[in-house]
Amino acid sequence: MTVVCKQYGKNHWSGRCVEEHSGMSYLLELDDKCNMIVVDAIRNFLLYAWNKLAAAVSANQSQLKKFTDASSFEEQVHVLLETLSHKPGVTIREAVYEIVRELSRLGDENEGKSEVLAQESKLEGSKAFSQHLDEQALTLYNEALRLCPSCSPNLPLLYANRSAVLFHMGRFEECLEDIDRALKKQYPDHLQHKVLVRRAQCLQSLGRRSEALTAAGEARTLCESLAPAKSRDSYFSTLEALEGLDVTLRDSKTKSSDVIGRTSDMSAESLVCSGEKLASLSDLHKEMTSAVQDFNVQAKKYKLLDGPNPDINFMSDALVMRENASEGRHVVSKRTIPAGSTLFVERPFAYMLLPKHLSSYCYNCITSLTTVPIPCLNCRIVVFCTEACRDAAQSWHRLDCCRLTLTSAGGMAQLALRAVAVAGWRVCSVVMKEGHEAVAKEQYNKYTPIARYRALYRLVHHIDQTPVEEKIQYCLASIILATALQNKLESLNRGGANKQHKQNRSNNKQLPEGWGSLEQVAALLYRHIGQLVCNGYAIYQVLSQPLPRVGKEPRESEISCAIESLSQERIASAIFATASLMNHSCKPSTINSYVGNLLVIRNVEELAPGDQVYSCYGPYYCRHSRSERRSLLQQQYHFTCTCLPCTDPTYLRAEKQWCGMKCEPCGGLATYGDPDSSTAIAGDSEAGDEPLICLDCGNKCFPSTRFREMCTKAQKLHSEGMANLEKECDVEKAVRHLQEAVRLGAQVYGEDNEFLGSLRDSYAWALSVQGSYEDSARVLKQHLGTVERRYGNSSVELGHELVKYHSILRQKCIKIIGNTSAGEKLSLREMYAVESRYSSIFTKVYGEDWEALINVQI
Repeated sequence: MTVVCKQYGKNHWSGRCVEEHSGMSYLLELDDKCNMIVVDAIRNFLLYAWNKLAAAVSANQSQLKKFTDASSFEEQVHVLLETLSHKPGVTIREAVYEIVRELSRLGDENEGKSEVLAQESKLEGSKAFSQHLDEQALTLYNEALRLCPSCSPNLPLLYANRSAVLFHMGRFEECLEDIDRALKKQYPDHLQHKVLVRRAQCLQSLGRRSEALTAAGEARTLCESLAPAKSRDSYFSTLEALEGLDVTLRDSKTKSSDVIGRTSDMSAESLVCSGEKLASLSDLHKEMTSAVQDFNVQAKKYKLLDGPNPDINFMSDALVMRENASEGRHVVSKRTIPAGSTLFVERPFAYMLLPKHLSSYCYNCITSLTTVPIPCLNCRIVVFCTEACRDAAQSWHRLDCCRLTLTSAGGMAQLALRAVAVAGWRVCSVVMKEGHEAVAKEQYNKYTPIARYRALYRLVHHIDQTPVEEKIQYCLASIILATALQNKLESLNRGGANKQHKQNRSNNKQLPEGWGSLEQVAALLYRHIGQLVCNGYAIYQVLSQPLPRVGKEPRESEISCAIESLSQERIASAIFATASLMNHSCKPSTINSYVGNLLVIRNVEELAPGDQVYSCYGPYYCRHSRSERRSLLQQQYHFTCTCLPCTDPTYLRAEKQWCGMKCEPCGGLATYGDPDSSTAIAGDSEAGDEPLICLDCGNKCFPSTRFREMCTKAQKLHSEGMANLEKECDVEKAVRHLQEAVRLGAQVYGEDNEFLGSLRDSYAWALSVQGSYEDSARVLKQHLGTVERRYGNSSVELGHELVKYHSILRQKCIKIIGNTSAGEKLSLREMYAVESRYSSIFTKVYGEDWEALINVQI
């Protein structure tokens, strides 16, 4: 299960994607043969070149003036292309081309297939399998398949070998699929009897008796003619057992001879990506027909309120889009809408996995891989969940295949390139020439290639309000990516990149395959970068996991503990044109969740007729102060927020509670500075340099020396306690330190102070590791009150904490199982009540099937 939220903090409510969007935001590194690669030398080279190019533009005042005076994106791109770079006499056009050519060469070397590395992994996999290390063998064969060229004779052998591992792991369906792949890839005739016998065994194990008998007959025929005499009797015995229904699943490991090995002297071969052209518009329309059917199924499954909207695709018919000068396009309710209703069901126009997740999520549908991965035909980097997903991604992945080292370096800019690749230049060029009035009555974002791309193209970009330094960064990013596209297209069409570049340096010819000129493509990417900075979504996965193990060896209490905690991890970025219509509120009325690449948006509060439906662009009122929120929104979205939490003084007092201190004279809530100051961060002892102002008695004074010492000691004890727990494996000492830290913290920090909450959370964890579940539950219950007061009694944040609390209660009940006292019956009732409560919260947020989406052990 995944949710969509902002990058700032772990905010389940957020909708848009806050990025480090200026410059090259992140690069990729190598940690094994198949992961993304950029060695330090490449990283330094790219960042150095990027910064030098930007500095060269800023230093050239005449060109800088031309850039700022240019009236269109294409003119700005042209100005930068003709500006001299940091190299004397070399324009940015030429400098970027050289940078891209070098990185593309490295991409082909480091991201392409490798026969040598594939053979190494294959031999290691066969060794692991012979030693009965099935999981390790499967990992190695998966790696070998990602590395193996599509034309290699090793490929069918690898599929057959992996099928043997899967068979002995009891994964019979996947085993059958790998057998089919091996046979389709021309598995050697003299070895086919082996996989056919295995196929018959799988079918029998799956209860498909008639198919098993047919497969056994085919296998017997081949065994009689092909199997070596010394192993023929073994095969016949297996087949006779199948035909006689005397079937026994594996009770011992197979001999190593059961896996066919093959020594290869082949040198590494590089397989150039297919030169297949982009799909025709008629093909795209066929894809859209399938997409419409998918949407209808998903809208029904997730109960889109009142069905699909006839005017706005992917939106509930209980909503309507409005537009005015002050609020722009926005969404309002047409009727009373109960909380928990589904308002949007939308798949993204384009999306990209973050580099660290390329080996564990499908590159096409971004679902977590629970089956054996299907490798790309041409690169070693990306994997898919099925061949169908691999085929569906071919039209756009071909343009970044073996180029992810380069394109991923642009952060959100990579998503701009992906969007253009998904649309295709023919669609892009049609939309770029349109006038607004031409399609005013057409359904927004409807399922046609042009309408889908038009919805993206017309999103706001705010580049006109962006500082010139950031404009230069965006523009340079677009030039680098457009040049990367040019290089890839030339490579695919085997026209000779150097020859083509000599022609393009003196004129503005089109790129291969009917794409526009470099200036036109870069200008479009420039526009999309601005749009994605304002409208991009970050996709997070919600993970259910036990708390970290303490030390190298598990303690007895840890083995039985398995205290669960829900956490989030960002896995991808995406763009949703319909969901982007909603305006921002720091206290949004909706919450987003993800199933695969499907966005499902529900309202968290009842909506009255005419109420505006709000999303959250990142800064959330329960996590950021008013000044922080306004600063972030102004910087990235260029508006001053006037939502209720940003204007109502009641919310400002609540913010103070999260970093509040105890007033020494009266014990009330005291804060540093003026009521809107955010200088007092949680647990910051240096904030005592300012006077504390009590919001209850009005007293204003500097904290005493004793008060400051207690703050400092609580923080020190917390650090020492966590070190005792995580590094020294001294649980008893950790418990003592954290207990004292909580005692001191309660005397100086406000009850809802964020740092005091973290103290209690750490103390509860230490107690659970110690096996003191009753004490752990008592401490965590105090923390639950803080979370509930901050986020609300039906918030997903509270739901996540309740899962942890439920896990501790469960362990407490397991520990005293068999005790029938009234007190222990009370513990069981409380555990069931907590379970009911978080179930209610998650049903409201994630829908009725939330248990299948979040792996919470009950």
